This record gives sequence, C-alpha cells and structure tokens, in this order.
Amino acid sequence: MGCSSSKKTEEAASVQICRDRKNFIKQAIKYQNQLASSHIAYVQSLRQVSVALCTYVDENRYQYSRDSYMYHPYTSNKIFIEPNITNNSIMVHYSKSQPELPKTGMVFDAKVYLTSMEEEKGSVLEEKRNRVAIGAGDMREQTPGFTVHLSRIPASMLEVMKEIEAQFTVICDAATEVATLLEVNISNNHSIRAPRDGSNSNSDVSDERFELFKSHKSSLERLYSWEKKLYEEVKSGERIRLSYEKKYTQLKNQDLTGAEPSSVEKTRALIRDLRTRLNLSFTSVETISKRIETLRDEELHPQITELIQGLAKLWKTMADSHKIQKNTLSQAKLLLQLLTSTASPSPPVTAAASLASELRQWRLALSDWITSQRAYATALSNWAHSCVSDPAQGGPVVENCTKWAKAMETVDEKKAQEGIKRLEESVRTVAARGRRELEEEDWRRSICEGVAEVVAVVEDVAETAAEAYEDLVGEWRDDRRG
Repeated sequence: MGCSSSKKTEEAASVQICRDRKNFIKQAIKYQNQLASSHIAYVQSLRQVSVALCTYVDENRYQYSRDSYMYHPYTSNKIFIEPNITNNSIMVHYSKSQPELPKTGMVFDAKVYLTSMEEEKGSVLEEKRNRVAIGAGDMREQTPGFTVHLSRIPASMLEVMKEIEAQFTVICDAATEVATLLEVNISNNHSIRAPRDGSNSNSDVSDERFELFKSHKSSLERLYSWEKKLYEEVKSGERIRLSYEKKYTQLKNQDLTGAEPSSVEKTRALIRDLRTRLNLSFTSVETISKRIETLRDEELHPQITELIQGLAKLWKTMADSHKIQKNTLSQAKLLLQLLTSTASPSPPVTAAASLASELRQWRLALSDWITSQRAYATALSNWAHSCVSDPAQGGPVVENCTKWAKAMETVDEKKAQEGIKRLEESVRTVAARGRRELEEEDWRRSICEGVAEVVAVVEDVAETAAEAYEDLVGEWRDDRRG
C-alpha cells in the first residue's frame, strides 16, 4: 500500500508541475496585457495631469508689481521691490539697514540669498532658472538695498507649470519605445500586431522591429499553447502508465495462480500495446519540451531582455525629469515671494475639481503600472523556475527573470501614492471652499509646494527603480564581457 501510495503521489506531482507551468504562463499573458494597458494609462495620466495643472494656475496671470512689499522670513526688515523689466533686474531696498553684500560678479541662487541675507554664499552653483548675479556696483546711486539681475523674469505660475508639463512630455516621449515592445500605440491607444503572414502592416512599428520578436504577445501565446499540450500529454501518459502497471500486476498474479493461457496472452497483448503508447507519450513529451525550450531561449529571452532594457531607460528618464521638475518648483518659490496679483482671482472650482480628479487618476495609474511590472516579472520567474529541476542549471532565462522579479521587489510606490493623495485632498479643499475664501498667496504656495512634494517622492521611486534596473542590465553587460 505504501509503495502504491508513493507512486500515486509521484504521478500526481508530475501532472501538478505541468499544470503549474501552464498556469504560470497563463498568468504571464494576463500580466503582460495589464502591463501594456497600464503603461498606456500612465502615459495618459501624465499628459492629463500636466494639462490640469496648467489650467488650474491659468485662472489668473501674475506679473511683478512696481509697488510690492514683502518681509524677510528671518528678520523684521521691510523690503521694497522695484522692478526694471528693460534690463531684467529688480532693485531690492531695505527700510532699515543695508545687508552686507557679496563681492561683485559672484553668482548666487536668489532663493538662498533672500532667505539668508546675512550669510554670503561662496559656492558657485549650476546655472538654473531664476539664477541671479548680484552686483554691488549698482548700489552707488540707490537707497540702501541691492540690485538682483535675473537671467529671465518668469511671467506667471502658468509658465512654471508649462515647464513641469514639458518634463512630463519628455517622459511620455521616452515611453514610446516600451509601448512598441508591449505592442501598443501611445498616440492611438490600440494594440499593434505583427503581421503573421508576411504581409505589409499599417502599424506604426516597422517590420524590422518584429524580426526580433514575432511578437512578444504571440510568443507568450504560443508558449501557453505548447504548455497546454505538454500538460495534456503528461496527464494522458500518466493514465497510460497507471494502466500499464495495473496490467503488469495482473499478469504476475495470473502467472502465480496458473490462469488460462488465453487470458494470460490477452493480458500480455494489452501490456505490449500500453508500453507502445507509453513510449510514444514519452517521445511526444520530449519533443514538446524541446519546442518550449527553443521558444523560451530563442524568442522569449531576447524579448524580455529588450523590454527590461527599455524599462531601465524609461525609469532613468523619469528620475531625471522629475529631478528637473523638483528644481524648477524650488526656484518657483522665489517667484511666489515676488509676485502679486493684478486682479482678484475668481474661484477655480471647476479647474480645482478637474485637477483633483486627474491627480487621482495619476495616483492609480502609477500604482497599476508598477504593480503590473512586478506581477509580470514574478509570473515569468515562477514559470521559468517550474521548467527546471535545478534553478542553478536553468540558464539565462531563469536567472534574468528571477533577478527582474527581485529588482521589482525593491520598488515601493506607497510614499508616492500618499504624496499624490495629499495634494489631491488639498486641491479638493480648494474646490470645496472656493479660492476667494483662501489667501491668494496660500493657494499658490499650496499648489507649488504640493506639486514639489509629489515630484520629489515620485523621483525617489523612479531613482530606486532606475538603480535596480541598471544593476540588472549592468550584470548582463559584465557577463557578456566575461
């Protein structure tokens, strides 16, 4: 009984392995489809949220006033700002004492200088928007104060958000390559299929593109088809094997009991037939397995490699663009100190509600996009592992899918989601209360600081993902050199 039970367990395990393989590749197809759709959704969310941000701040335009006042946050000195649009400068007067000025010609960040007047900043920073050169020579014929020369005077918060929108566009443009690999069209949002009969296609992707993968989705579907055949063949072979062992046991009993020769011969004939069928099943299983290995190594592996390389470049672009956005918004805080409204703002209830809605879509799209990458990598890793008895001997496919899945485990999007949600709730508050009930400076600073916080946390996620992907791609390069 124990031996029989053990054999049944072994037989069940054989079928279970093939069932798992089939289910894993089926999951991979599901998550690949989700990755493609979430990729498109994320690109669309970036475009829409950038438009909503511009619309939100475009409710009013802001410009420098010739009679504007502000207070230094760390002193009681009143500062009078006198603009000079013709030479892109602002004369800043102190009503009390004149601050100690830096040496003529040194370059300083205006935001840093205005928030720490007593400290001279000795380092020369990179050229960025709103970078200023402060010259002591302009003080000679003026009241106590100093002149700030701007590289360019921003016209409004709308202009700031246009720069944010430009970086979102950079990300969307970079996402096109990955969209091609996923066989979706960003502009039209429809699937792109490779021509399977060699005929010309009207898709945006050239035929040369599909010489490497014909196509990614098609490869997965064919793998699933072969995995189903393997599962059915193994399951059928197990039934034949059980019948063979049953008849073999019956033949031994007949020999022991001295059964009729005709009965014994009939049993032997059945055994010969079952053995033939079992041998054919083994041959079929071996043939199907080799087809799967060939498809895995010669088609799927190059496709996965190219997809991971494309995602690595995209994450790097995202990290760089969000960093630029963060710096732009940091400089915009100076603009908020210097700008005053020329007219009473009207309540942007519609614009605020729209922005809050688009922020929500961005938050959900970001989560879905990262989750689908993680799920797809995990499904492929599980399938690759189930194809080999020893993962160490599984070759580059098993190794790379495993490393991809582990790389995605390091990416945690929760803080980014929370940051976007906080901004979303803040904007919803504006929509509910109406901007007339808020100080103009408050809502402008709120949106600026809120967006700055969001792009900062999303940048952190992008940097983590970019580093994880770059480590993975770097290992491939090192392996090829070795």
